Amino acid sequence: MFHTLQNSQSVWQEVEPPVFPPLGRNLSTEICVVGAGIAGVTTAYLLLKNGFQVTLLDRDSFGDGETARTSAHLSNVLDEGFSKILRLHGTKGARLAFESHSDAIDLVEKIIAEENIDCDFKRIDGYLFLSPDTPANYLSEEYEACKKVG
Repeated sequence: MFHTLQNSQSVWQEVEPPVFPPLGRNLSTEICVVGAGIAGVTTAYLLLKNGFQVTLLDRDSFGDGETARTSAHLSNVLDEGFSKILRLHGTKGARLAFESHSDAIDLVEKIIAEENIDCDFKRIDGYLFLSPDTPANYLSEEYEACKKVG
């Protein structure tokens, strides 16, 4: 029996987002970020911290789209798998993908510390398991690819 996610609620949906009225006038800004999910809010936050005037827009409530339906799980191991990323983008591209995700997690941890956010962030080990339809040699391929990536 399969569990459906339609009745599941993520941790993001437990938080009451700020509510702002619709934009009712023209305005000027240096940078407009469209989309107030975790990526848009983080982008706006970083731009503001670097002295830019930023307007953040979303058609719905902040964090109400894709972000509201995620697990809040951060990982530097990509769903595609590093063996595939190596084939598509080479060692340099795969390493860049790994490093960019690692840097993003470090940034989240830094923001949590700087802003004193009480959110139970913690680093934990991750494990890769084979699904029934995944070839048995996939784990060894991923292991070799990860060694190449570093």
